[in-house]
Amino acid sequence: MRLDFGPEVQEIVNLTPHEVTISMWEDNPITIPSEGVARVEEKNKHVHFLSGGLEINQLAYGNVTGLPPCRPACLFLVSRIVMAALPERDDLVAPGDLIRDATGKILGCHNLLCNGPLYGVPILR
Repeated sequence: MRLDFGPEVQEIVNLTPHEVTISMWEDNPITIPSEGVARVEEKNKHVHFLSGGLEINQLAYGNVTGLPPCRPACLFLVSRIVMAALPERDDLVAPGDLIRDATGKILGCHNLLCNGPLYGVPILR
């Protein structure tokens, strides 16, 4: 989605399986439609059987799929687990403080999270 956040960020590409609404301004939220899905592969390793046959597996994470290479002035909106799996990528953001309705359903977020300094974006002090 093309946005005007200055020359540093001109586009945010949502690679989560659903649209994301960011309500940083209550009267003017931004809804970013999904444009694909980036995922982390999960691998299960058997570690134990409990009596009665219940299997216990250890979860390990593998490669990230569905994530394009870096592009100038573009941020990729991904899940927190995808972002955490790639700490070296400075172009990834994930939904931050969540907004929920009375039943707990997620309606959107107030902000975005990142792993550290973003590509080409000055750090606020």
